[in-house]
Amino acid sequence: MSTEAECDGCGDGDEGRNVSELLLPQYALATGGLARDHRPLITFPDNNNFHIITPSEYRRLLLYLTSVPSLLEADMGFHIIIDRRKDRWNSVKTVLLRISEFFPGIIHAVYVLRPASFLQKALSEVSSKLFKEEFRFRVLVCSSVEELYEHFDRSQLTADLGGDLQYSHAEWIQQRIALEKFSTLMKEISSKLDEFMHEIVDCDMGNDPTQTKDLLDCQENRRV
Repeated sequence: MSTEAECDGCGDGDEGRNVSELLLPQYALATGGLARDHRPLITFPDNNNFHIITPSEYRRLLLYLTSVPSLLEADMGFHIIIDRRKDRWNSVKTVLLRISEFFPGIIHAVYVLRPASFLQKALSEVSSKLFKEEFRFRVLVCSSVEELYEHFDRSQLTADLGGDLQYSHAEWIQQRIALEKFSTLMKEISSKLDEFMHEIVDCDMGNDPTQTKDLLDCQENRRV
């Protein structure tokens, strides 16, 4: 992904990878799905790679992903799904603690798809009762994806969660690149237009059309 698609302040030489690099491994996703209450969804898919991302990289990635929904949607707060069906219970706690330490928005609820193996399921049944009170947000531990359907329509969930939402991560990244390039171009045009208008206001436009044209030509030549 081109570095031109970075969000403001996300590629400024801080520690670790920039947003462009952090989007590819799918540590977390903003698929565009909404809960039944129309709040946006952030998903932490079961890719067994979350332990690789550093705290500063995590902050950088979440700042970007939470900026993807509209301001109106983001102001309503987020639902979060943590899918760890193929992982260990300890990995669930890792994500929850990271979210507790930093999440750039209001968290309405966190849904945990707990590990499916017999041993990990037994651990989760004991541990989930103990840690729920540790967090300032609501945590719902789900034994299966079917339990998610009480809160999400299948049309808003991706196929890995048993849903019908058509989502290609590669296409999503390409769309974000195009959008970021367009946004950057619009900012540049707006900035140049502001500069030009200030120059027009500050200069003497003259008293006749010929003098005015000469001044405008002069301004144009300065930009070439």
